[in-house]
Amino acid sequence: MAVTLEQVLDKIATTLITNGVVDPTTIRDNQKTIRNGIIQVARDNSEKLLLFEKDKKANEEDLASMSLTGTELTSLSAIVNACSESGATINNIEINSTSQTGSESDYTTVYLYCFLAGVDINITPLIQSAGNPFNVSQFMNLIQSGSVVNPDQAHEFLDTNIFELLPGGKTRQQRINDFFAEWNFLRGGEPSFEDTDGDGFIADDFDSVGYSDSHDISATQDPDSEAEILEEESFITRLDDDAYGDNSGKTIESLRNQLNEYLKDIDEDPTLAFEDIRPTYKNVSDGYLKFRQLNQGIIIRSTQDEFIEGLNPSTQEYLTTGFTITMWVRFLDKVSSGTLFNFGNPTRTNSPMGFKLETLIESEERFLKLTVRESNTTRTSTFPTTVTTEPINTQVPVDLSEWYFIVATFNTGVNEDGSEAAQTNPDYWRNNIDSSGNYVAQSYLGNKCKVEIISRSDLLRARGYKV
Repeated sequence: MAVTLEQVLDKIATTLITNGVVDPTTIRDNQKTIRNGIIQVARDNSEKLLLFEKDKKANEEDLASMSLTGTELTSLSAIVNACSESGATINNIEINSTSQTGSESDYTTVYLYCFLAGVDINITPLIQSAGNPFNVSQFMNLIQSGSVVNPDQAHEFLDTNIFELLPGGKTRQQRINDFFAEWNFLRGGEPSFEDTDGDGFIADDFDSVGYSDSHDISATQDPDSEAEILEEESFITRLDDDAYGDNSGKTIESLRNQLNEYLKDIDEDPTLAFEDIRPTYKNVSDGYLKFRQLNQGIIIRSTQDEFIEGLNPSTQEYLTTGFTITMWVRFLDKVSSGTLFNFGNPTRTNSPMGFKLETLIESEERFLKLTVRESNTTRTSTFPTTVTTEPINTQVPVDLSEWYFIVATFNTGVNEDGSEAAQTNPDYWRNNIDSSGNYVAQSYLGNKCKVEIISRSDLLRARGYKV
């Protein structure tokens, strides 16, 4: 990492102290205090010492530009920038200070030398001039003091036989309590994860850098970051990639990874431990009749009687007995509609009669509909317009690889004309809710025509087979 101005200022101050060119008086004469509401230099022992968080703030006077003999660099900032551009680090910079005889105001000379940049400059005019305190204002005087104790008098007045026990350390439970109290404080606020673009992922919508700059202690310590908080107001770093300096291995991510090692038993997927022992269904019939084109079909008739039993168009016994049509169907596309089964034509203009089971396409969805001509009335499996919670016909899921078992029923025992026209529950029209609003197997209320479906997969699962 390139050398910074803060590092250079710190090294200048340390050099002045360790080289012995200053004494306690020099330090006090250059310390800052607030007097009469103004920051002033040189304080006495009765005044409070003013300390700054950064050396750049404590030595603002050093940053002014002035003419330096023998160089084009006119400020300390320019000198540091030249060192940084050469790729130097703080270890490539040497600072020397020597005491000088002569006037009291010129008691030391300071040289800065950058090995990589080849810069060797007397920086004394920059850090020591009229109105510019020397770079030792951040240090404090420590005066050694002591007192002589007379052992005989101490034994006379002091009880040296002490029998009290020192208080014990914290219990293990107290230490655990303290740990979680610190964790709850130092983890900081949780990130706000939202799927703003609705693609099912949050990683591409979350500003990880922005969260780090307003949360992580690593961001406050990294001079290349744009931290938005002070170090003492920051929290544990979230990601390992954002860890800086002493925070390596001390992140929320690294803690999560350690915890995973203690929780492998509860992280296991229990479904992987069970073997599916259900049998696989095998088709029993020898085959089935397959229609390859939409215009193909089959006509069913009796070879011994004029009509199939119950399907005499003159007597129409099915309007008294009712009927049930069942068939297996697999739909090959999403757009084809047509008749699956019919007897006569219940919707024709001239002398309508009979019934038909058809498939419809509405709003790119597939539906099934049973229509029966009963006397002068046309009965259908369509729900009344009062039903708004579900499609008005029986809907077929869109799965072109699935077989569906269709059951179409005309139940003459249902009192459709006596049903409540204002009912909005589709289960009422499926004959499953009675007049009291209770669910029942057959209420005989609702539509006389009803169409139900079940997929082959669901049917086999219900029968205990593996699909």
